[in-house]
Parts: sequence; structure tokens; C-alpha cells
Amino acid sequence: FYVDGALGGPIIGDTVAGRVSVSYKRRDGWVRNLVDGRLQNNVDSLGGRAQLLFEPTDTLSINFKAEGGRSRSTAYRGKQG
Repeated sequence: FYVDGALGGPIIGDTVAGRVSVSYKRRDGWVRNLVDGRLQNNVDSLGGRAQLLFEPTDTLSINFKAEGGRSRSTAYRGKQG
């Protein structure tokens, strides 16, 4: 399944605004490893971003951003050689 979400809006009048967004994706693997029996090619990832917009005047706009994520997916490598 796949989920995206975001929430944002003004914090202090027209001067400061914020936004937070998150994305999550998960899918079970569909290729079985014949050596150890585990499923390969699965997806398990999470990401997010936070933003803070500061507009002290009509001519100055400062946007702070922080983002990060992690992935615990396995890749199917196919036959080697």
C-alpha cells in the first residue's frame, strides 16, 4: 500500500507558515530466494519533509526545509554470470 499526507497553513498571521508532509510505501516481495526461502523485491520506505516559511516583509521570503527518509527494500538481482 501507499500513503501520502500533508498538513500546512499559517502559524503567525501572514508572516509565518508551516507544512509537514509524509510518504509511506510498503509492498511484499514477489520473488522467492530458493537458497534461503525469503521473498525478494519487497519495498518498505518512509520519507518526510518539514517546511517553515518566514515572510517578514513584502520583498523578503525565507523558506527553511528539512527532509529525510529511510528504505528497507530488497532488490532482486537475477541470475549472475
